[in-house]
Amino acid sequence: MNIHGQNINLTLERPLKLKKSAIEQGHVGHKVSVTKVRIGVAYDNMASVKEKRSEGALPAEPQPLPWGKWFSYPSIIQNDDGSKFYLSCKKPSDPNFTPSATYVLDGKTVSKDELKASGLCLSSEFADKGQLDTFTLQMDHIVKLGDLKVK
Repeated sequence: MNIHGQNINLTLERPLKLKKSAIEQGHVGHKVSVTKVRIGVAYDNMASVKEKRSEGALPAEPQPLPWGKWFSYPSIIQNDDGSKFYLSCKKPSDPNFTPSATYVLDGKTVSKDELKASGLCLSSEFADKGQLDTFTLQMDHIVKLGDLKVK
């Protein structure tokens, strides 16, 4: 499968960011996200990066990764202690795509509002990171990559 610079659908599943007290009470949960990303795109070749560099919003020269190293440039990063791998993603070129998320708490599907109202999650579970040009996803959380089921 050639995925260099391609938009690709991803399904991710990760544990909910529960408060310590919720874990101690026996609560468990996970979030399933379906999204679209571009992978295989070199950061320095992105038009938005070139523009930010020319405006002085980014350093003129590429900087080393602060928390890991390239395992397979430009797609896979390994953290410094070698225990985790991350997929380097760029926002999709399809501006009409809307990602979706399903929350499961104690075996029951709940809405994001219900989960917030429960008070069981850390505030970082609901942090709005906006639309980032580039981001990383922990590879252990990927369950489906395109049509390929990973887990």
